Amino acid sequence: MAEQLGRTTRLQAVSVIIGTIGEAAPVTLEDDGRADLIAAERILDETSVAVQENGWYFNSTVRTITPGLTGKISIPQYALRADVVDPTLNYVVRGDYLYDLDTNAYGGFTKDVELAMVEQLAFEELPQAARRHIMIRAARVFVDREVGDRVIRSFTKEDEQESLLRLEQADSEAMDANMFNDPEYTAVLNRWLS
Repeated sequence: MAEQLGRTTRLQAVSVIIGTIGEAAPVTLEDDGRADLIAAERILDETSVAVQENGWYFNSTVRTITPGLTGKISIPQYALRADVVDPTLNYVVRGDYLYDLDTNAYGGFTKDVELAMVEQLAFEELPQAARRHIMIRAARVFVDREVGDRVIRSFTKEDEQESLLRLEQADSEAMDANMFNDPEYTAVLNRWLS
């Protein structure tokens, strides 16, 4: 039976990462004490966060957050970045909570607040372009940390640049497709075309 092609799984990504230094691919991601497997998974996770925190079409959203019983607004753990949508509100994120710069307090919130957030997604929730870029970038980091071989590094660096370009193209295409659904953009466009 031929190997099924499609979106990269976490196991496939770890196999590619480990394969860059000539090690055998794991059959499963269960921790069997393999140091290379543990390192590859850790680097894959670190790289996923680093790439996702830039904010892309697939992990940028606006969420309405409700204050808790104590009047504090907790920032969700999956939020890599968060910013208040309303520019008249003088709030910032400090630690795990929203902070009011005018009152110098974490509490006292009585109304819901809209936050523009960059959310961390699980590897297998990402679009393929992001999975591929994260996998290739993680492979380069893995080589740098585990072996430091310049020949392998230069090869993976070229692949990384190409995969980033593909991810940026996918992001641009999605943003272009979505901008026509934005009432503010279409209003400006209609004024310009009139």
